[in-house]
Amino acid sequence: MILTLAPETNGQVAVKAWAALSEFTGRDHTHLALNKEDEKIRFRDIQAQPRKIISSPTWSGLEDEHVSYNAGYTNVHELIPWRTLSGRQSLYQDHQWMRDFGESLLVYRPPIDTRSVESGDG
Repeated sequence: MILTLAPETNGQVAVKAWAALSEFTGRDHTHLALNKEDEKIRFRDIQAQPRKIISSPTWSGLEDEHVSYNAGYTNVHELIPWRTLSGRQSLYQDHQWMRDFGESLLVYRPPIDTRSVESGDG
């Protein structure tokens, strides 16, 4: 059942997940999973042979034949905000145990409005 609900193993769910992220960023990201929309990975499939998962917005890397997986790929190439307080890459950590030791940067940066950022083309 879990494999049916996960975007990494169900192409239709992956396309819906990328579409939901597209609503948030104002950019179309569905192309990252459209070619695998009809793919479903079932338990018996991975018992028989390991499979590559379908790219999902849960991860910041991309599962693709043309790109080796690396963290942050979609943040850079798809202009998806980083999963930080500000939406930017940052060194600030707000973990309570770090703050208990007095370690944190008191810098406020508002989230980036990705709809106002021009594409990097050209």
